[in-house]
Amino acid sequence: HDTFGPNWRFFGSVLWSSTFAVMSLTMQFSVGSHLAEQHNVRDPSNMVSPLIAGLVSFAVLLSLIAMENGVLSTHWMGVSGLFVAFIVSVFSVKLFLFFYSFKRLRLYLPGGTPDFAVPDTFSSLSAGLLTILVFAGGGLLLHTLFDITIHEAVHMLLRKPFDLLGDSVQRGIFY
Repeated sequence: HDTFGPNWRFFGSVLWSSTFAVMSLTMQFSVGSHLAEQHNVRDPSNMVSPLIAGLVSFAVLLSLIAMENGVLSTHWMGVSGLFVAFIVSVFSVKLFLFFYSFKRLRLYLPGGTPDFAVPDTFSSLSAGLLTILVFAGGGLLLHTLFDITIHEAVHMLLRKPFDLLGDSVQRGIFY
């Protein structure tokens, strides 16, 4: 390990921290972006971007883990959190679009504004807030009732079939 000098491991950990350690965030953004793009192609008169609501919903679920340990770990932002990131991405976009479909929940600015982005942002503010509140409430409810986070619950559900097989060739094939 001395071939490349004493800072070689630090260089590798920096590369890992900026790629694999945040993989679920990247995947959450990519899936949410694709779903929003599909919606905008189907309904160009009602274009929305629920990406921020999805990222904040995922961050809310991550902050529940930080409440337990006091420090935000990158463990669930990496490969371990991919399934939760996918679930949050799909459901946050669908939930945002559901809330956005109610015209009474949209906020409208009085008078004309020269910028088209400001009125669009205000009209989707309630839908984004409600989406975030649903994920925060659901995560907090799961944590309060069962003393488990959504990340741990999904991890246990995915791991259970493999644990039942034990350490065997079948487990390796099934994996």
